[in-house]
Amino acid sequence: MVKSKSFKKADRKESYILKLLLFTIILISFGSRFIGLSKVPQGMHRDEVSIGYNAFSIAKTAKDEFGRPFPFIFESLGDFKLPTVIYTDVPFMGIFGLSDFWVRFPTALFGALTPIALFFLSKELFGPRIGFLSAISLAISPWHVLFSRAANETTIATFVAVVATFFLIKLVSKWTKTRLILCLVFFVIAIFTYRTQFIFTPLILTSISAINFCIILKWNSKQKAMSFFALAILAMSWLFVVNATGSTRVKDVGLQNSGEIIVNLKQQISQDLDEKPIITRIFHNKAIEAGKLFTRNYVAHFDFTYLFFTGDLKSTPNSTPYMGHLLLIDLPFLIMGLIGILYITGRNRSFPLLWVGAAPVASAFTVDTPSAMRNLISSVGFAMIIGIGISLVLDKFGKRYSTSVVLLIIAVYLANYVYFLHLFVNHKRMFSPWERDAGMEEMVRFVNRESGKYEKIVFGSYMDLYVFLLYFGKVDPAYIQAKEMGVNFVDRKIEIINLIDPKYYWMSTACTLNGDEGDLYVCPKQAIPMKNVDFVGRITFPDGLPAFNFITFDYSSPEKTIELPNRNNLYKPDPMEKIIFTPALN
Repeated sequence: MVKSKSFKKADRKESYILKLLLFTIILISFGSRFIGLSKVPQGMHRDEVSIGYNAFSIAKTAKDEFGRPFPFIFESLGDFKLPTVIYTDVPFMGIFGLSDFWVRFPTALFGALTPIALFFLSKELFGPRIGFLSAISLAISPWHVLFSRAANETTIATFVAVVATFFLIKLVSKWTKTRLILCLVFFVIAIFTYRTQFIFTPLILTSISAINFCIILKWNSKQKAMSFFALAILAMSWLFVVNATGSTRVKDVGLQNSGEIIVNLKQQISQDLDEKPIITRIFHNKAIEAGKLFTRNYVAHFDFTYLFFTGDLKSTPNSTPYMGHLLLIDLPFLIMGLIGILYITGRNRSFPLLWVGAAPVASAFTVDTPSAMRNLISSVGFAMIIGIGISLVLDKFGKRYSTSVVLLIIAVYLANYVYFLHLFVNHKRMFSPWERDAGMEEMVRFVNRESGKYEKIVFGSYMDLYVFLLYFGKVDPAYIQAKEMGVNFVDRKIEIINLIDPKYYWMSTACTLNGDEGDLYVCPKQAIPMKNVDFVGRITFPDGLPAFNFITFDYSSPEKTIELPNRNNLYKPDPMEKIIFTPALN
């Protein structure tokens, strides 16, 4: 049938609008994640540094920092990382070298692409308008923007999961071999990227299969056989990666090691003085306490105070200060979206609820919850519900007040988003900057510049110091691998420091009261002696508090003393300090 001119004109208009919507999503998404990427957030966290140096080592020597050729699982800072986040960094480290921007680039790229992927997923489920509104909601989500701007596994895993789910939905709507293969490939990549996918992938796969079970039953025998074979491959991949990662991280953060469970059980058992042992064992055991704690953890991820006002109080690097993970203006539209789902027809209307429901399960099995990092994938589900809510408002009020309603929504969202950017750019750098290892780059540069003047450089105790010396010192991986060859370490994190440079030494304390003359001591924060000290330089946090002090010992004047302000007080630089301290680095 030949289309009339009016139909062709409508098709062209629809195509133009679709392209305009995509361009808007791309512009906002990429701008939010790439502008000032190397500087915001401030400081390269130790996990980012470890990812970057291991990728650099692979690019230069085909081995990780331990000298293992092309490992599948990377040992890193006492943990074992899945391979995707490091191998996506390898080409950029090989071409551009160790650079904060290029370490963060793959994560930012996948983060910027996620709203675009969500547009196509939501469009497939609910049409182009909800697809666009959902994608824009995610593009400006403080939660997603924050994690997209630092190298991590969870942002990449979120993108891969959205793409995998898109191909699964397409597969259900029309079975093709290409869609089956793409669906399988992306789900396998997801579970090779981040541990939360060990649980989320089976849950979302089962949920979508359940709500589309009648359609799946209609597949022919060949389609069913090939789908079952693909599912078997996914299951074997799941078993392989779960076994390969071991249980180290699970033991560290799993509920079985929760101190709260142990304390509660001891208290409950001690209070069962007159009960029979069998009664005590039935009512007071680890399974019951773990179940209660899991339920509390799970529910905590949906707390509106957490989502809209506080964010992660236990982990300041994982939230923006003075606000929650979602924009405050999202709150009424989230509520409207929950109502709007009732108005949607079709088998997939419950999909956003299934996504949001499955997302926190993995995080709920761990301590220190709710966790924005482990639960980042929830941001996708919330974005869909918010998009449905905005669409419902436009349906209810847009017909009569079309332009006014649209302009009002845009204005309020713009104001809220600008407020978030203000907090994110200006306040986050002042908010516990030491938790993002701010000042480490400047410290290493200072040491490298001044080391020729001293016999030894003695570092005060700082967690995972060695990886910062490797990364910011741009140490050749081949050099350090050759130095490590044949060495049997008792504590590699400490002993490798002297291999990086024979002048480098490490103290078990933050500083020492009595050091040797002629040596440079690098003491973090306020941990420095009051007597017999000359200050060579200082690195400060943005709020003026000291990050690192560079000192030498001088016993020629025993009466010479210096007092520093207490770390817990607001730091106000003394005018005399301009004379005492050499400016650290510009």
